[in-house]
Amino acid sequence: MKPERPLVAQRSLARHCEALLRPAPAAAELLPVLARAGDQLARKLRIALAPVHGGEAAAVECSAPAQMTAGTFAPQGLVSISLLAAIAEARR
Repeated sequence: MKPERPLVAQRSLARHCEALLRPAPAAAELLPVLARAGDQLARKLRIALAPVHGGEAAAVECSAPAQMTAGTFAPQGLVSISLLAAIAEARR
């Protein structure tokens, strides 16, 4: 099939900056950041769950982050994601 006219780009191509093209950080760089995020999440969940825990802060802990495959994570992650969705829905 032959086009009726030459193909012309409708807009200019993206020009990515160096920050977007650099390699992803290694797991060793991400794990401490994820550990801090887990601590912050645990603190926020303690407060968010207090109303359903008799007004007292619930005992919430986030395990240390670890590198794993998606297949290993899936069974563990489903419970966490479900809990976060339930809390978000309750806060609406």
